[in-house]
Amino acid sequence: MTRYVLVNDTTKEVLQEVEGDKEFRTGSPPGLPLKPFSWLPLEDEGVPSYDPETKVSVGPNIVVTDKKVTKSWTIRDKTEEELGVRKDQVVDDLFNFPALAAFIKAIDDGAIQPGAGVGVDSLRAKIKAAM
Repeated sequence: MTRYVLVNDTTKEVLQEVEGDKEFRTGSPPGLPLKPFSWLPLEDEGVPSYDPETKVSVGPNIVVTDKKVTKSWTIRDKTEEELGVRKDQVVDDLFNFPALAAFIKAIDDGAIQPGAGVGVDSLRAKIKAAM
């Protein structure tokens, strides 16, 4: 399935992107004589694989030539600020977990003493009581 892009020949602006098989009866776009527009094939390179925990995709980057349009993405490292936002989200998610909140409350209230050798059943009961 070939994709095509309608391009303004003067400004190289992309005006429309379509699937050739769905948009055109023959699967290929018609010529546009005497018009300042052209249908060009689209070469979509797709987003490269990356680790979203530490990287960000940037794009699409569109390059228009006389013969085709290329769409690509680049990958960059997350900034310190972006990494900090992710860490804030993880911490917020942890504190929205009711069992963890109850556990912390039980420690704060003194119901659980670190290093006191509390058994699992006793710990469960104390967390339930703190909920």
